[in-house]
Amino acid sequence: MVVDDEPEIGPLAQDILTSDGYAVFSTTDPLEAIRMLHDRTCVPDLLLVDVVMPVMGGRELAVRLQEFQPEMKVLLMSGYEVAGIKETGWPFLQKPFAVTALTGVISQVLGAPN
Repeated sequence: MVVDDEPEIGPLAQDILTSDGYAVFSTTDPLEAIRMLHDRTCVPDLLLVDVVMPVMGGRELAVRLQEFQPEMKVLLMSGYEVAGIKETGWPFLQKPFAVTALTGVISQVLGAPN
């Protein structure tokens, strides 16, 4: 699942990851992401989430989504310098990212071979 308030990022990540064999759900709205998991519309193995969003930050969203899907992995991303990222224990991807950076870190987080 990709959650990013920038409308270009979700579809871009979805295209990249779909072509790499992943099934991807994407939304710009953290509240929609919560509804999707609550309603079991999707059951993601991984959440790729923007740290800085106006409605709800990515860290808070990840914590809330893991209440529904505790085994879901989290990958944070941001185009900004964000304090406290290392303390979350979740991996981080700097935006803008290269295709190989995105697919490589997702493979690593999911434990899949590169």
